[in-house]
Amino acid sequence: MNSLHRGVALIGALCAVVGVYVVLRGLSFIGAGIAHASFGGVALGFLALFGWRQYGEYRNNEAETAAAIYLSVKDATEAKNEVEAAALLGRLRSPGLSLS
Repeated sequence: MNSLHRGVALIGALCAVVGVYVVLRGLSFIGAGIAHASFGGVALGFLALFGWRQYGEYRNNEAETAAAIYLSVKDATEAKNEVEAAALLGRLRSPGLSLS
């Protein structure tokens, strides 16, 4: 823990010195470069936080819903219920799938 405190103090002092140098010399491009480089880190952080797993679960749920609607359309078509089949096809084509 002692070395952790020393490391944090060293990084803090180093950032303070570099920050004063950047401000006094008017080197705004360094700050802009660091800010733009951090966008990638933020994106990777969100990706790690929310993960591919939730996206995969979302895709699986959408596929299951679409399959259920498709089977309902097939059953309605076989039963010669064209109105219900057309309504189900409209729901199948909508961006937010729902079984209700």
